[in-house]
Amino acid sequence: MEAIRRIVQEIVFMCRVRNVQVSDTLAAFIARAVVLENTAQFPLDKELNESDVQELIRMSTERLVEQDSPSLETVKMQVAFDTARMVESEKLQRARQAREAREAQYVREVIETRLKPGNDVESLTALYRKIFNFLVVRADLELGADRPAEREIAAALESVFPRIGLKAFTALPQEDKSAQLNELANIVLGIRLFNRHIGKGGAGMVDLPRKAAELASSLITQMDQEVNEIDTLAQQYVDVIAYKYANNGPTPTRLQAELTNRRQYGAFLSRLDAGFKQAGSHVEELTRMLLAEIDSLKTLVGNRSSVPKEQVYPRFDSLAKLWGSFREEVALLEARQVTLDTLRSFREPYVPTLRADDLVASRAARRNEEAIAGMPVSLMPATDPQKAAKMLEDGSAGVENSSANIAVALSAEDVAASAHMSLELESFCPYTLVQRDGLLLPASIEFVAMYKERLYGFIDKAALEAFVAEPAKYVAAVLSAVKRMPELIYMLRLQEYFPAASIAEIMRQYSQGVVGVGGQTLLQAPRSFQDSCVQTPTHFVEKNIDQSYEWNEWALRRRALHLTNLRQKVTKSQQTNASAFRREEETQVYLPKTTATMTGISTGTAAPISRNYIAGLRGAPDEKMSVVNLTIDPEVTIGKYR
Repeated sequence: MEAIRRIVQEIVFMCRVRNVQVSDTLAAFIARAVVLENTAQFPLDKELNESDVQELIRMSTERLVEQDSPSLETVKMQVAFDTARMVESEKLQRARQAREAREAQYVREVIETRLKPGNDVESLTALYRKIFNFLVVRADLELGADRPAEREIAAALESVFPRIGLKAFTALPQEDKSAQLNELANIVLGIRLFNRHIGKGGAGMVDLPRKAAELASSLITQMDQEVNEIDTLAQQYVDVIAYKYANNGPTPTRLQAELTNRRQYGAFLSRLDAGFKQAGSHVEELTRMLLAEIDSLKTLVGNRSSVPKEQVYPRFDSLAKLWGSFREEVALLEARQVTLDTLRSFREPYVPTLRADDLVASRAARRNEEAIAGMPVSLMPATDPQKAAKMLEDGSAGVENSSANIAVALSAEDVAASAHMSLELESFCPYTLVQRDGLLLPASIEFVAMYKERLYGFIDKAALEAFVAEPAKYVAAVLSAVKRMPELIYMLRLQEYFPAASIAEIMRQYSQGVVGVGGQTLLQAPRSFQDSCVQTPTHFVEKNIDQSYEWNEWALRRRALHLTNLRQKVTKSQQTNASAFRREEETQVYLPKTTATMTGISTGTAAPISRNYIAGLRGAPDEKMSVVNLTIDPEVTIGKYR
């Protein structure tokens, strides 16, 4: 929406006129925070008229030009930190893309080279030179700038890829050429790394493992020291604020704003510290793997003059990949160091009002209380019940407790079982945030409650019991308090309740040049998009099928008899898995019988031999002739019958 763009530009211009430089993101966030605080003056459900726009510009400008304001400095720090992280990511991505584009140019020159028919020595020499140039660029060197390093690369190239293999290389497809070039570059780099480690080369190579380890160690040491200092300072603020509350003095708004600023600064330091420690452990692991590969190569090569390439080339390739990981870690640490420098500019953005005499008095009072009680006292003095009830009602107007809004206090075992879940509000106590006008005190893991599948921590048992009694009101009161202190939206991770006041969303909109859409109000949540599809049939066919229809009259008769029988039943029962006295049924089956299969009997292949003999051809005249049949078994030798 052009109105939003104009409002932001007017705010930036008015601040520049008053010698205050602000970014578009900061101006947009403050404008939305002003609207959030004054919803009665700037309704969220309608467009702003011209007078409302001018009033919004004036109020936002006055907020941005405030001097010595911890609340404003906290918002500035949040915007600056997120901007620095975005710039850090973009810088790393641009550097990676620039390096890949430069290498791709030389790769393209190599794979697009065409040889002339015959023995084209000139073209082969030019191709070999292009491959050499690619290897030099891949090693992060300028052509002709480091002669010793180029001689090392040339020697490694000649040993891995002699000129005699150029013709076979030119016959490969482009994809295979590109893959072989990358593999060749890794092997050449691995050879140089191995030679450097044994003291026979490594010209022009920066000791990336040592550089990464030293940089990570230095940053971790600095972070640990600064985090400890901020934690000590925050505890001093808490002691003084508790002392002032114990004396029933006015609400120390300024001290609480300074405490919020220091806690946000400490949270950013802790986030960077965790990143540095993760990078340090990764560098240690990479160093261990690099030394292991080099030791295995030493064992493999030894004093031999030649080694099978199938054994050494994969290890050289692994060395090169590990070296690339070291290079990425160094680039990441250097980029995050720039982010740390940006954050350090907010180390002392205002004049602190924490006085030494208040600190001494608060510590003396705490020692006296502990001596009287004989045990450590609560971090914050108890709140007056009437005042606490009034604060809660003012912050949760219109919210009523119901049976659905039930919070459950968790035991130590339940808390241990829910260790995978983090505490809401960045582990700060919601009770003190409501009852102490936005005071941020870290919760204790001993006092945890679950409300709507979310965990909330508290500083003591009294705060836990008060929240469990009226959880819905306390959550609403927290959101109401955050509206008055917009710097807490980012710090407590409440962007889901105030999506339009999300710094990340504002930065995304302004980085893309999208500030709004026609008809969008200043605090309307950004539109979300998702992929979807709709399929429409070509021909609609209505299906009028009655699944309960039955045409068979006998089936209808059986159904009628069944219903009649049911109506005559007196006792009805229903059995479920959870029912008591469930009926047990057994089913008996006949096991399959054991059967056998008989095979055929082996017989001979010769058929029975049948012989017919005529008897009575000789002898007396009255003797009659007869035919005698003789059938011989084939197993009996028949030679004697023939």
